[in-house]
Amino acid sequence: MSLVTRDDAELLDVRHAVDDLDPDETHDLGDPVIGHPGVIGHLGDPQATRRGGRGVDRRARRLGIGHHGHAHRPELRIGGGLDGRQIAEVAVVGESNERLRSGGVHSATQTHPVRVRRSQRTPPARQLALVRRHGRVAPMVPLPAPYDPLPPPPRTGTSIPAFPAGFEFGTATSSHQIEGARVGRGQNIWDSFARLPGRVERGETGDVACEHVARYREDVQLMASLGLHCYRLSLSWPRLLPRGRGELNAEGVVFYRNLLTALREAGISTYVTLYHWDLPQDLEDEGGWRNRSTVEAFARYVSLAVERLGDLVDAWIPINEPACIAWLGHDTGLHAPGLRDTRAALRVAHHLNLAHGLAVQRLRDKGARRIGTALNLQVNLPAQDTRAHREAARLADLVHNEIWLGPLVDGRYSEELIELARPSSGAWDWVRPGDTEIAATPLDFTGINYYFPRLLAPRGPDSPSLAGRWQDIAGDEVASPTDAPRTEMGWWVEPRGLGRLLRTAHERTGLPLVVTENGTATNEPPAVLDPARQLDDVDRVRYLHDHLAEVALAGADGIPVQAYCAWSLLDNFEWACGYRPRFGLVHVDFGTGHRTPKRSARWYADLARTRRLPADPPPYRDFVAHRGDGGPTP
Repeated sequence: MSLVTRDDAELLDVRHAVDDLDPDETHDLGDPVIGHPGVIGHLGDPQATRRGGRGVDRRARRLGIGHHGHAHRPELRIGGGLDGRQIAEVAVVGESNERLRSGGVHSATQTHPVRVRRSQRTPPARQLALVRRHGRVAPMVPLPAPYDPLPPPPRTGTSIPAFPAGFEFGTATSSHQIEGARVGRGQNIWDSFARLPGRVERGETGDVACEHVARYREDVQLMASLGLHCYRLSLSWPRLLPRGRGELNAEGVVFYRNLLTALREAGISTYVTLYHWDLPQDLEDEGGWRNRSTVEAFARYVSLAVERLGDLVDAWIPINEPACIAWLGHDTGLHAPGLRDTRAALRVAHHLNLAHGLAVQRLRDKGARRIGTALNLQVNLPAQDTRAHREAARLADLVHNEIWLGPLVDGRYSEELIELARPSSGAWDWVRPGDTEIAATPLDFTGINYYFPRLLAPRGPDSPSLAGRWQDIAGDEVASPTDAPRTEMGWWVEPRGLGRLLRTAHERTGLPLVVTENGTATNEPPAVLDPARQLDDVDRVRYLHDHLAEVALAGADGIPVQAYCAWSLLDNFEWACGYRPRFGLVHVDFGTGHRTPKRSARWYADLARTRRLPADPPPYRDFVAHRGDGGPTP
């Protein structure tokens, strides 16, 4: 078996694994069970049963399964760690010296300590290749069959319906990730963050990126040649207002008007995001999103942007993925500005909700007619079908989804959420009367970004955590099933999660939906780039097929999905991972800037033309091969 090493232990004790099982559930000790996230093993006689909690039933005693430290108790408990601790192999030390193999621990007869080889720490930038975008490293854990955390909804027939007329197929990008032209804008927090040692892989920056400012006509022509119906882009706040306030930069206004005009002339509708993580550095120096004055500066920026560009924009999105801004930027420190302060992160979350609402009001005041969101709502699933696991998943919904949906939909934060946060936050003195009512200013659509679901288990006394970070407060995340495909980023490929999210998001918000991001990086590290393999991105084709099938099925079930924006049009600067992950339908040679459509681009163009998914998608090539440690494919 594999495990994530801990900083504070060279020896871990093989015992107590079942102490934290649900006391109201009966478990078969011969089947795989998860006592703590990252812990799985065959725990004895297949016929033996035991109640969870601290007690031990009589039948278990007769089988020699004692309590707390009896040497013959066949249990396994292994803690996890993170912040870059690598995966290490373990073996039982003692009489049996039986190696614990990946995928399960076979029945042991004695309790032995497990000696862990301490591995080197991984720099924070590399963590994003090992850690899910909103999670952490976890060992591969087989789910107990036959439990399926994502059963399909009931329906008649098995065919995938065609997409209706009017459904839009498009792509998405963001300003800092593709624009380049650093000298034409003010400094932003990612310019600063990327220059801190170890924050971005290989010290790469977005200074040049895809040179989109210089090549926007070529990129619009590419989209038109693919027959795309829509394009989601973002405006660079520091390109329009170099210091975050003051007068508009005329050069920036001209660039965006030219770009939007070219898109309109090509018949491509636009979803324009006003903030995609590139806060002007001058505002960060004043406290950034922790400071309420940044909310006011954002509202003024929105007013200026819609005044000068609104006649060319079809739909507006105020803020992209507020969860990443708050938690990755201010709680875990993996993104700019790189803070690790949970109380500050919760303050930022509220200020983002308020900024969103003020932006919607300013957009409405200026005549904008279609406004929505780009929320990375999480699909939180119980890792086992027990009451405790279901409760962990419910709390994860509260922590990661309702902190946004409560204010945006209901105009309030739930009392349970505030109480759950109180140990980390104290009094929510940053919430002023009327704030949440502003956040709830009505919208026209709910935009959702989806990449993977999460499996949750109840927290234990030695649960792995990010030093008590907010994202771990609800429960412990366990890895995807061992037989599940994983992407180059190490992310679980589970299309049914998108289907689940479309249904729950529509039920929660009551609005039409737009998939504002969905896509995958393929296993194409530039250091060993094979041009032919690079362009034959069969894994992306299969990924898009399966996720779009869920969109089509949701539509057939009456869920009003209006558009799908694949992430991304171009290979680009992928934040802390630099240029290594390639998410684009179009390959970019970062040395020359040359663009080449991949196989997935041609496949997507056919879909946009026919509106029907092909019946025979190719099988995955690389995504089915992954290490047993929860990390990405080599």
